[in-house]
Amino acid sequence: MEEIFKENEVVINEIKNNYNIDEINIICKGPTAKYIEKSIGINQAIIFTDCDFLFLNDFESLFGIEHLLYKVKYVFCPDFPHVKCHPDINFSYLNLIDYLNNFNFNGKIFIYQIQKTLSKNINTKYKFESHTTTDIPIQFFKRFFYTNKFNLYGFKNGSGYHDSFNPNNMNYDTVLKFNEKYKNYYNFYLKNISNKNFIIKEPNNIGIKDKIFYKDKNDTILVDIHIIKF
Repeated sequence: MEEIFKENEVVINEIKNNYNIDEINIICKGPTAKYIEKSIGINQAIIFTDCDFLFLNDFESLFGIEHLLYKVKYVFCPDFPHVKCHPDINFSYLNLIDYLNNFNFNGKIFIYQIQKTLSKNINTKYKFESHTTTDIPIQFFKRFFYTNKFNLYGFKNGSGYHDSFNPNNMNYDTVLKFNEKYKNYYNFYLKNISNKNFIIKEPNNIGIKDKIFYKDKNDTILVDIHIIKF
């Protein structure tokens, strides 16, 4: 197996042996985000979880949660994480790992590929189709653990973010205090997020049921999604 994917099977086996994976709660960044015990965090929404699982497609999704990285057990990221919304041949998962390590990260890394990978070597076992980071855990748990039930919080509730991610409430400037070389990424991210609406909506337990399809040359995935709506 390629060096890049060396920890993936270890991560899969540890999850299989230590977690209940029959039903997965996923916390996203939308207005109905809330703390759910034993859940999975998408990007900075890890603040609403126990910090075991962090899924991200973009490097800048680490900004503002540096103080939690020492608690994270598993980080899932692409071989070429997006920077400024796009993959960059000069910025790979190794750069992301370097950043993690500066904040006492002691967990494991699961590396995957998405359709925008810049690698010429495609590993179909670990390749996913992704239009948003939330796609990744759904495909991951379906593919490797046959999970069919997912509850999503803070997802499909408009373009706004939960107020917890407001720059006035998040410690986004940690990156500047750490190292000036990330200042360019930080300024781009801060400008982007400052244009968002920040609101809070109380979720209810009625929700709506949805079905999400993923199709690629490896598999077609159909799962039951319970989107918690306002």
